[in-house]
Amino acid sequence: MSDSPSVGLCHACGVALKTTYQAFALQHHTIDYTFRGDTPNEQAHLTLASTYIVARFCSSQCCKPGLGSLLQAQRLSAALEYNQIQAGPRHPCAKCGKPVNMTQPHSAWVRCELTAEWNGSLWQAMAPDWFIVLAVMCPDCAGLASDAEDARQPDRQRLRV
Repeated sequence: MSDSPSVGLCHACGVALKTTYQAFALQHHTIDYTFRGDTPNEQAHLTLASTYIVARFCSSQCCKPGLGSLLQAQRLSAALEYNQIQAGPRHPCAKCGKPVNMTQPHSAWVRCELTAEWNGSLWQAMAPDWFIVLAVMCPDCAGLASDAEDARQPDRQRLRV
């Protein structure tokens, strides 16, 4: 018997999750296209900065039916649940349509599989075992541009009352 608590509950059916589960998440990353290969996917190396998990699921049977409403909650089209964006160096932003240079920091809504490890005091999600990019977001629409701009401002200007 394990001394660790449950990873959490499935967003759809409420069953206790195992250490490997599927998730709907927002990733912040950059992609380097300097590797050899015939396709952008073969040439690409992704550097993952962070993953923000919005919902966890016990299986793809629970995950897939909820993707449309989860995307809509982010003010995106539910039709994006069927997307599988490849690693091309440019892709339109799912919100505003501006081209996203994927070699620069950007965000992507993904369906992924994660494995969690118990470190003695909390669950730590490891890098995704796999992920499917549903939508790419430019820094402006993802809020990355304003975060970077705020970080450059003196503290007295960032604290607005």
